[in-house]
Amino acid sequence: MTEATFPLDPEVVAAGIGLPLDRWPGNCHGVAEAILHRMPIEGMRLVRGHYDGFIGRKSVYRGGVQQHSWLELADGRILDPTRWAMETPGRPAIYLGVSDHYDEAGLELRARMRPGTMMSAFLAGTSGNGPAEAILRRLEKADPDRLDDLLRASGLASRAGAPLTAATAEAINHRLFTPIEQLADPRRFHEAARDLGLGALVPLDISRRVLQPELVSVPRGTNFFWQAPPAEDRSEMQKLFAVFAHFLVIERRDRLETELEEMGYDLDTFYAAMNRVEDWLKIFPDPPRLPCPEGAVLAHAALDLLGQGYGMELRVERFARSVGLDRNALHRACMAFGDLEGITFTWRTRHLSVTGAVPETGPIAASLTKARVRPLRARAAAVRGSRRRSAGAGSGSAR
Repeated sequence: MTEATFPLDPEVVAAGIGLPLDRWPGNCHGVAEAILHRMPIEGMRLVRGHYDGFIGRKSVYRGGVQQHSWLELADGRILDPTRWAMETPGRPAIYLGVSDHYDEAGLELRARMRPGTMMSAFLAGTSGNGPAEAILRRLEKADPDRLDDLLRASGLASRAGAPLTAATAEAINHRLFTPIEQLADPRRFHEAARDLGLGALVPLDISRRVLQPELVSVPRGTNFFWQAPPAEDRSEMQKLFAVFAHFLVIERRDRLETELEEMGYDLDTFYAAMNRVEDWLKIFPDPPRLPCPEGAVLAHAALDLLGQGYGMELRVERFARSVGLDRNALHRACMAFGDLEGITFTWRTRHLSVTGAVPETGPIAASLTKARVRPLRARAAAVRGSRRRSAGAGSGSAR
């Protein structure tokens, strides 16, 4: 049964879970778990990972990346009852919003810091491939049927029945640390990995979510659920713009100005285009076209920059989910945005399972074909040319 809307008043939540607010700082996991059990919202789950946002000087935490626990709603939004203990100690508040500083299972941090084992072995001048060699030796002794399950569930079906190689072992090693949303059949994959003796390599937070979901989900038999506060009502295109607006800013890409200059734009031109498209989408939530020339500017920048950088694809996907775009919906929204500008704009990722199939390597479907990138770059050049001509025809005053 679902009745009342979940309260965002920390005093009310503290009373509901029987844990006073003065015991919340430093107890993020206990508070989140208490809410999961005593004040559940249907479909919510308990998440463990890292928080990399602001830490106040008076916080019991100290600066830098923090181990942290929070809750995720069924629609992807973050419900974090103890974020205030890090950001604004002494001023309790329940955070409900986007996934801005959250890294489940530390996968993003790992993607940013861990070099490829094959490349590191190559640079070190060794013949071994680190973990991949150990995995290869174990797989060579594996039950063929279970090995076949592992390969098919990880998107490596074409290698089933073929001789094992270091490249296959390296691909499997990579998938042991892959978000479950990027696997075609995560339970089948992780069960096979466990049975083949690879379970110890999987981060515990991933393993629990896949193989022991009862530990991080609302308990069975729960007969009362709080209703989630309503999410902002936005079209798919408005949600995609929210992703652009979050990531294509200098606060999150410190080289953005240089990157734009390499495309032939300056920061003012790009921000003006962002503002114009934002205003356009307020009037036309599902636009038949984008404003010209600003749409071409934004399409060009988003195509080249969105998700670029170690760990950034995963961060983009998590943020997009928290505004209502799961990874397949993100792909479709990018395609729709590209269609408005006459380009092929797919979400570039290694394991996008739009149809349930998971490509083995490389970006899906070639994110942009050469035949279609030329018109976009030609239009972008025309935009810059028209701006220069407009400036030359003006009064000559400084910008």
